[in-house]
Amino acid sequence: MLESRPKAVLAFLSIINLVNYCDRGVIPGAPIQFGSFVSCTLGVAASQQSVYVGLSVSAFVVCYAIASPICGQLVLSQPAFRILGIGLSIWVAALLLSGLAYFAGDAPGAFL
Repeated sequence: MLESRPKAVLAFLSIINLVNYCDRGVIPGAPIQFGSFVSCTLGVAASQQSVYVGLSVSAFVVCYAIASPICGQLVLSQPAFRILGIGLSIWVAALLLSGLAYFAGDAPGAFL
């Protein structure tokens, strides 16, 4: 169905890419708010906030660097839209769990 509509596929992938860049820019775009969040939730001193902000950004880059060649290799043997769907499902699940973390309070893993 989507193969017959190249403009729809392009628009869909462009929207996914836009949301990915917005999601990727949350931490660097709001370092004061993120630092405050780290201090409140983890009880970290203000002088140590930058360590946790740096670790968060580094974790994203490392995961992205590991997943990119794996997905690039998988696309040779699996349909591209299946890989895209699996990746989007993992991403959406991570976003939902991150959003629900606020409601978990002091119960780590409450939603798992």
